[in-house]
Amino acid sequence: MHGDKISLPGKSSYTYNGIITTKAEAADFAVTARDNASVEALTSAKKTIIYLPNGAVSVELRWRYNGIGGDQHVLRLYAAAGIDYYRNVDVITIDQGTQVHTNGAAPTGIKFIDVVSGAGETWHSATVDITTTNEIGGYVMNMHRYDRLWIIATTLDVANAGTTLYTDWKLV
Repeated sequence: MHGDKISLPGKSSYTYNGIITTKAEAADFAVTARDNASVEALTSAKKTIIYLPNGAVSVELRWRYNGIGGDQHVLRLYAAAGIDYYRNVDVITIDQGTQVHTNGAAPTGIKFIDVVSGAGETWHSATVDITTTNEIGGYVMNMHRYDRLWIIATTLDVANAGTTLYTDWKLV
């Protein structure tokens, strides 16, 4: 059986899934704002929603930012199963590294986030922070049949002229 290929369903490359340019206020993720309709209605500048394919087992997230090395952001990650309420997964602190994704994009090029630190997930199983200074950081989690992720920034470091946080994901 050597040389046989096994095809796995789904994708194995990263998908770019939107940008966050405005930090969320407490009312944007208050207990009364976590239903599907409220999340969908929230302005797109404050959120990224990832709709995962049916049967997705686990997902890896990574981020990019157009600021400078050391810019730090705080994200809240929520998950939902279908058109339902979103539940908290984790609060994640991310720091921008120096590995370049795109040169020349205003103001300093787009660079990968390298340090990813979860605050202590409230999820069904362990999550994994992928953290290596000046490399590409990430966050991996099992989906437990949830099919939507909602990401907002409660802190968006714009002090150094950065403006845009990009989210990428892939199935793992």
